[in-house]
Amino acid sequence: MSEVDIRTLLEATLFGAGRSLSVDELAESMQTTPQDIVTNLEALQHTMKRRPGGALQLTDVSGRWVMEVKPKLANHIPSSFRTEIP
Repeated sequence: MSEVDIRTLLEATLFGAGRSLSVDELAESMQTTPQDIVTNLEALQHTMKRRPGGALQLTDVSGRWVMEVKPKLANHIPSSFRTEIP
């Protein structure tokens, strides 16, 4: 298998986790530096903001990163399918 881009891996990890993750957790699990994680999270965040019609956003909340539904769409999701992300 070819090497997976770290941004793609970060996106998949945060989506799959369904919860916020710290930079240190991500760096340890991906065997890289926290600075490398932050750089790539910020780049991914920028890319996601530019996606036309995208439903998800990447948010930094006090050093913990989370993949979440954009606020303008959140109320349109049936309540039985909403999750609470700490």
